[in-house]
Amino acid sequence: MDAGCPTIVPGSLGDQTTLGFSPEVARRMCGRCAPFGLDGRSPELTRAVASLVTAVDMLDEEDEGVGYNGPPSADTWRSVQNDLTQAARAASPYPWLRRWAKPRLDRLALHVERRRMELAALIDTADLERITALPRDGVGTAAERRTAWTAWRARAADAYLINRPSPDADLWSMDRIVKATPNQSRSDVTSQPAVPRTVGIHLSIPSLGEAQHACWIDVDPLSKGEVAVIAAYKIDADWQTGDVTLAVPRCIAEELLSPTRALDATKVPLC
Repeated sequence: MDAGCPTIVPGSLGDQTTLGFSPEVARRMCGRCAPFGLDGRSPELTRAVASLVTAVDMLDEEDEGVGYNGPPSADTWRSVQNDLTQAARAASPYPWLRRWAKPRLDRLALHVERRRMELAALIDTADLERITALPRDGVGTAAERRTAWTAWRARAADAYLINRPSPDADLWSMDRIVKATPNQSRSDVTSQPAVPRTVGIHLSIPSLGEAQHACWIDVDPLSKGEVAVIAAYKIDADWQTGDVTLAVPRCIAEELLSPTRALDATKVPLC
C-alpha cells in the first residue's frame, strides 16, 4: 500500500509492501491506482491480491446476475470454481488478507455450488452408468493409455494438442450423457439410482492451465466427462481448496481410479 494514497485513513497502515499489477488488473482497482503497472517487490503477494481481484469481480457478477446466463456448462462451472480456488490458495499465506477475503470467498463458494447443481441437473446419470458399465476393448496398452492421458492433461504447453479430444471423449461424450430436455426433474434418478453408489472417492481438482501459445485461454486438465461426473456425484466439497468427495457406482469408480487416467483420486469410506 502507498502511505501517500489519499483514500487511506491516517494511522491505519501497518507494514507496507510494494506491489505491482498488470494494466488489466490495475484497471479493476481504485481509479487512483489504475495508471500504475509496476513490478512489485513481493510477487507472491502481488499474485494473491490479483487473484482476489479476479474472484471479487466474479462474485460481483454472480451476485448481480450479470455473469454467464446461458445453459449450464462444464466450462462455466469450472471457471467460477477455479477463480475461487486460486484466490483462496493465493491468500492463505497472509492472515490479514484471509480475514478480509473470507466472507467474500465464502459467498463465492455458494455460487460455485449453485452452478454445480445446475450442471448436475443436466446429467443423465442412468445413461452415464449404463454406458460406463458396457464392455469395451481397450485401445493400446495400459502404459500407452496413461501416456495419452498425461500428454492430454498437459496440452496447455503444446499448441498442436490444445484442441485434441480427451481420451474419454467417446465414452463420456457430453452429447451422450446430457439430457435432451434440461428442465426434466432428476428426482426419480436421484432417489432410485440405476446402480448403487457404494464407492467413495476423494478427488483433488486440478487448476485450469493457461495456453502458452495464447494468453487468456484457459485449458482444463479435466475432460468434460470428468467434470460431469464430479458435478453429478458430489456429496461433499471444499471448493476453496478444490477437494471433493464423490459417491459413485463401482463402474465409474473403476474409471476414475484407473492408473491410466492419472487423476489425483483415492478411494475413501462412505459414512
